Amino acid sequence: MIHIIGSGLLGLSIGYELLRQGLNVKILSSNLDGESSNAAVGMLAPQIEFKSTEEKLFSLMLESKNLWNNFYNKLTKDSGIDCEFQRNGSLAIATNNDDMEKLKFKAKFLSQFGYEIKFLDGRETILLEPNLSSNLKGSIYFKNNDQVNAQILKKSLIKAFVKNGGKIEEKIRIKKITLQKKKIKLLSSEKCFECNKVVLAAGVWSRELLLESFGISIPMRPLKGVTMEFYHSDKENNFNHNLWFRNIYIAPRLNGNIVVGATEDEVGFKQEINMQDMFYLINNLWPLIPSSEKYAFKNFKCGLRPTTFDGLPVIGSIDKITKNLICAFGHYRNGVLLSPLTAKIVSEIIVNNKENYNSLSPNRFKFS
Repeated sequence: MIHIIGSGLLGLSIGYELLRQGLNVKILSSNLDGESSNAAVGMLAPQIEFKSTEEKLFSLMLESKNLWNNFYNKLTKDSGIDCEFQRNGSLAIATNNDDMEKLKFKAKFLSQFGYEIKFLDGRETILLEPNLSSNLKGSIYFKNNDQVNAQILKKSLIKAFVKNGGKIEEKIRIKKITLQKKKIKLLSSEKCFECNKVVLAAGVWSRELLLESFGISIPMRPLKGVTMEFYHSDKENNFNHNLWFRNIYIAPRLNGNIVVGATEDEVGFKQEINMQDMFYLINNLWPLIPSSEKYAFKNFKCGLRPTTFDGLPVIGSIDKITKNLICAFGHYRNGVLLSPLTAKIVSEIIVNNKENYNSLSPNRFKFS
């Protein structure tokens, strides 16, 4: 049986794929409050999320986005739960001249990859999104930069995983991993699990577990992200696209709500939502929506994004430990988008013993 440490979107996606490959899988769930997927907005927007210095990551994002349609169809069929995969596209919007220059730089970079970029002026942007403030310089429309409801996605994955024979053991916090001959032992405060292979998908807590177990330190840190959700009594008074601005983004849900996010704070493992978090999001949102007083607050959510120092996720085994422990963490703010590809890569490692993505291997950190 394969054991997976971590029950976030990545752990569940990997478990679901391994079950589809005919393997027995058990997920050990610690139910930690700071899990990044708890606060994930669910943007599937590779062309907008990329930075010009991250071409390797951009390539991964595009590859995973191409897997999303099949992933969604299979998951919905297996679970019976629609995770609201919206093919609504995105608008990257400029509110001033500086923003417009940044959009031009992004467009120039993307043109190298064969993307045809269409700029919209302020009037054209408002025609597409009449509920935005009219004080806009313009925008770029990105087709196939979509969204999914991450919280419903998790419910769908759990249902499909269990329905296909997967087992989930709740409230298990693995504190140490040990090796004994050809077996791996996973130790919690109350139990010991023995397995042949284990996938470590515990997000920001993966680094501490490797350090405690083997003295190996992955250069990764948590970044706190906060999202807010609002509802409007008139569901027609909503938005048609995912909206990206300099400091925030807005995801319109099918039920008429909007989710706002984009904060990043380096505060260690602290998960409190403070006044600064609230002020930042509301202060940046308020000038963009003339009818903002009609939106009522629904909730705040906080998650800790596992962030590596080179920006790439960590997927693969560590030569210094064992080929039977496979890492799958460090996805920063791209965990939802990269879930199908990560599941595919880990499945290839376990089923076919193939590690084809060397740039993602934890061995790139060259442990002493």
